Amino acid sequence: MQTNQPLTTTSNPNSHGEARQRAGGVRREAIAAQALTKAVSSQSTMNYQAILEGFAKRGVPLDQIIPRQNIFTFHAWRALGRTVRKGEKGVRVVTWVPMVEKPKHEGEEPKQRNAGMVTYVFHISQTDEISKPSH
Repeated sequence: MQTNQPLTTTSNPNSHGEARQRAGGVRREAIAAQALTKAVSSQSTMNYQAILEGFAKRGVPLDQIIPRQNIFTFHAWRALGRTVRKGEKGVRVVTWVPMVEKPKHEGEEPKQRNAGMVTYVFHISQTDEISKPSH
């Protein structure tokens, strides 16, 4: 026989939400760190022309446009302790992401390829330092 008893909760009803929030923060930090690593380690100059033209159109002087030094993606800026201001428009670039295709038939080796992915980059002038919460 089943009885309908109320579920018991811990002394802190928000503990599950807080744990989820902490896990989300750890995940965001990992994404940001990975984005920064990719940004500074890539040797490709494929997007330089688009970056230079895009930021020059927004009024940034050419001598202040230095990819991998003051031009990064949203997540890379987060890893650097900065955040892109709300409403800022980035410059669209294409980045190549390694992908592994699942084999179509059993016994085949997975195929590796690069897939193009559109992302946006932002100049340091479009960012602010992330303020640390005071406790």
